[in-house]
Amino acid sequence: MRKIIYCLCLCLIVLACSGEDAQTQNDASSREEINYSLWDNVLKTYVNEQGRVDYEGLLKDRHKFDQFIAQVEKVNISTFTPQEQKAFWINAYNAITMKVIVDNYPVKGIRTINFGLVWNVGRNVAGGKKSLSDIEHKILRLLGDPRIHFAINCASIGCPRLLNKPFYPETLDEQLDREAVRFINDPEKIKLDRATNTLFYSAILDWFEEDFLVVESDILSYIKRYINKEDRDYISSHEIMLKVTKYDWGLNKQ
Repeated sequence: MRKIIYCLCLCLIVLACSGEDAQTQNDASSREEINYSLWDNVLKTYVNEQGRVDYEGLLKDRHKFDQFIAQVEKVNISTFTPQEQKAFWINAYNAITMKVIVDNYPVKGIRTINFGLVWNVGRNVAGGKKSLSDIEHKILRLLGDPRIHFAINCASIGCPRLLNKPFYPETLDEQLDREAVRFINDPEKIKLDRATNTLFYSAILDWFEEDFLVVESDILSYIKRYINKEDRDYISSHEIMLKVTKYDWGLNKQ
């Protein structure tokens, strides 16, 4: 009798473990993914090293772009890691912005769309509705990483250059650092005039100053974090005036 009870208990344990394994496998198989190779193909084909977009070319052959947008619209990101979600929202912002331009092309600039309220229009993304403003201000900015301001692109010349490859979760920090360096050392965004000891800097750092002050005491210190050594040494040894430059809302087209 004891042997029978023992065998029954053993069978129950095996069945329970099998059920847990099956559930684990089901959870793993139900985890959604997003195919960044589609986005990579679009960016490499239609975005040059200067971050300018061939909107006309994309408009003529947008099949892979639309495939990626369909994923962005429907994917369930609830099982994504925080880093995966962060990369997703950066890529989603850039892709949706590009779609807005392509859907309305030709346009002189993004602010001419929807009577200038383009950022407030709800878009299909991650199985719900979110505007570009929601993605930027209610999701990405709340992550406390000001480097996102060098990664998201508003289809304007004054924006950071659109990277011609996706932001990947596994290399996201390295990519964000590179984009910060690229932005800060772009003379169209940050320029040191030694004749007047004036540092001209993008309005982006002014508009979102509170975000940058999370990691540095002031804007000049933040700029020094990424600027080239020669300019950093000069800034450190001189009294520097800061001046915000006018933002260029012209379309970032090739």
